[in-house]
Amino acid sequence: ATVADVSASGVVTGVSTGSATITYTVTDALTGCTTSTSASVTVNAAPTATVTASGATTFCAGGTVDLTANAGTSYLWSNGAQTQTITVTTSGSYSVTVTNGSGCSTTSAAQSVTVNPLPTVAAITGSPDVCVGSTTVLASSTTGGVWSTSDATVADVSASGVVTGVST
Repeated sequence: ATVADVSASGVVTGVSTGSATITYTVTDALTGCTTSTSASVTVNAAPTATVTASGATTFCAGGTVDLTANAGTSYLWSNGAQTQTITVTTSGSYSVTVTNGSGCSTTSAAQSVTVNPLPTVAAITGSPDVCVGSTTVLASSTTGGVWSTSDATVADVSASGVVTGVST
């Protein structure tokens, strides 16, 4: 099997892993005498370069996803990071160049990450104070939200934002 090809200008291209002897021969045009010199070339295997996501690659602002490259001896991510795993918080296309112990490198396919913005929510209006057994009405000019309470034993809230003070 061919291990390496060599061009007329001496450019060696690895074809498969292994060793090959590359010979350069010169023939004197006047005398017809020839002489050669040789060099041994080792063709090393290129690493694979894959990216694995720790979870969903589309998420809301404030979330993260870890992108991990397969094993190698060094890494260079498209964002400049040089670790095997990066934590992504912004939208973009991320690829990694993995280098193996022989110094051979391969770049992965790009992994797209989409970070969706959080919706804008208007401030809550209305009195935040309520007596036990009484109600107050809270509102927000942003529609489509859901009201909830952190402690229903203190204050209960209806779907329309009516807060009732609960006796403790």
